[in-house]
Amino acid sequence: MATLDKVKDGSAKKLIEEMIKLKPQERPSSKYVAKHPTFWDDEKRSRFIQAISDLITAKDEKLKAAVNVDPTRVLGEEQGKPKDWRKIINLSSLEKDPKRQRSYKETTSELLRLVRNKLHHFDEVPEEGRRMVGDTRSGLVDYIIDKFPLLLVLVWEAAKNHREKRSICLFYTGNDIVKVGLSTIILRDGFGLSELTELRSSRETLERLSVAATDLSQLEKHLPKGLRRINVRGEVPKKIT
Repeated sequence: MATLDKVKDGSAKKLIEEMIKLKPQERPSSKYVAKHPTFWDDEKRSRFIQAISDLITAKDEKLKAAVNVDPTRVLGEEQGKPKDWRKIINLSSLEKDPKRQRSYKETTSELLRLVRNKLHHFDEVPEEGRRMVGDTRSGLVDYIIDKFPLLLVLVWEAAKNHREKRSICLFYTGNDIVKVGLSTIILRDGFGLSELTELRSSRETLERLSVAATDLSQLEKHLPKGLRRINVRGEVPKKIT
């Protein structure tokens, strides 16, 4: 683990830590790794931040709460409290209007809102701010991620239970399998063959599965080993014998 201290990319470091866990069932699948923010290009990182902030701006309060749930991990800690991101970045260089500066609160979702607004209106960023971020939109994202290395991956993880939203679903591992615990999976209505194959090949321990009644017949030959309980949505949950 000593060599991990040399990994500066917070997203990559977190992924490596997950991949080298002692128990194989606790390691991420290859599909999860392939979709991980560590491997996103500049355009995809920008699109993700804008998509999440757009949803929050459109009053998705549950997503907002999920993004803001653990600010200390995202923003860091100072004297037992989350750091105020407004004091860490050069806010006045990115937003010249004092009234707009004051409109931003100290939460993670508000930091995302700032990035979203500046990406949407990059031409309005003051000259000093444009020079600070290399005069590019991707440079702006790089500047923020450099200040908060875990921002992208922790927001990605926080929003995963909301990935049914059309604007963010493609940023995640498949659209039809939702992992809600170490041993519980929800299959969305109308799941496909790829999801069944993933279930069968998964090394994770799966004890509980939720599936729609109309899709139950598809599972007959694809039940993972160790499964103890199926919840058929619309029917009484029943144990497997």
